[in-house]
Amino acid sequence: SVWAMGYSMGGFGAYQIACHDPEVFDAIVPVAGYVLGTLEGQNQGYQAPQPESSQIFHDFLDRYAARLARVPLLLVVHAERDAESSFRDASAIVNRVQAAGGSAELVCVPDEAADSDPGKKGARLGHRYFNYSLLCETSREVVYSRIERFLAHRLP
Repeated sequence: SVWAMGYSMGGFGAYQIACHDPEVFDAIVPVAGYVLGTLEGQNQGYQAPQPESSQIFHDFLDRYAARLARVPLLLVVHAERDAESSFRDASAIVNRVQAAGGSAELVCVPDEAADSDPGKKGARLGHRYFNYSLLCETSREVVYSRIERFLAHRLP
């Protein structure tokens, strides 16, 4: 099976490559990922100008949600308290892909794990869960077991 995974900007890339050629992949896993535009207000996160950024976000979903729905599994991993990459946007993406008939799941990173990556200094913005999601023992249940269970049910 073919999976595309990415963290933060890599999550952006996973979304983009899936939009380009959805039939290639069995699973797409953006962790702390994002797409073009945002629903977040001007006074939050990157302070994107509104309503322009919301329009860009909706235009992206209008154009690509049906393509993302063609990927057998979209597994979106995100922390609610992530101040760098919007949980609200991640939830909206999952909802739109589901509405388009896709199999999409939003896995919520617990607050205590949102800044769990070792050696990270600076502000605690809830955007440091790469190890929790993809490398540590916790990643088995967060990501890998979910994909394996999904794929096992798809096989004849």
